Amino acid sequence: MLKVLLWMLMGQICPGGGECVPIHPVCDPGTLLLTFTEAIIPSDRTRVKLGVGERTTVSIVPTPTCPVTWHLTGPGALLPNPDGASAVFSAHDRASGPTVTAMVNGVPFSVFYNVVEPASETARKMAEYFYPAGQASAGMLLETTVHPTDVSFMNVRFASSPLLLPISSATSRKLSR
Repeated sequence: MLKVLLWMLMGQICPGGGECVPIHPVCDPGTLLLTFTEAIIPSDRTRVKLGVGERTTVSIVPTPTCPVTWHLTGPGALLPNPDGASAVFSAHDRASGPTVTAMVNGVPFSVFYNVVEPASETARKMAEYFYPAGQASAGMLLETTVHPTDVSFMNVRFASSPLLLPISSATSRKLSR
C-alpha cells in the first residue's frame, strides 16, 4: 500500500508491480475570465472599455488546476504572471479592439476590449500668474479633464512647449485620471 501511495505522489501508478503509467489529474479549466483595471478612477474596475495605455489584470476564476497559455490578438502588450492563472494587459497607444485569450486544457476563455483615444479636453482656470510689464510671458493653473471620462488616461503624458523652444524644454505632467 505504501509503495502504491509513493508512486501516486510521484505522478505515476504502477498496478500490480507492472509497468508504471503517468497519472493525468482531471483539469478544471476554471469557469470565468475576470478583468480588473489598475486605475481606480473611474470606479468600474471590471470594465472592458479602456483608455490608451491603460493596464488591466485578466484572471481565470477559480484558478485552473492545469497550465494556462495566454494569447493576444491585436495591438497592445500581454505579460503572463508566474502563477499562470492571470496576465497583465497593456492597451496600445492608439484606438483598437484587441482580444486576450486564455487557453486552458484546449478550452478558450476570451475577453474583448475597446481601447479609445482622448477625444477632447476641457479646462477650468484655478489661478492666474502675473509677470512684470515688458516681459513676454503668461501663466495660469488649469484643472484639465480629458474626455471620455468613463476610461482612464493615467498612463498618457501631455506636454506643452512654446513654439520656439525645443520639446526637451517642455513642461509635462502625468494625468491622475
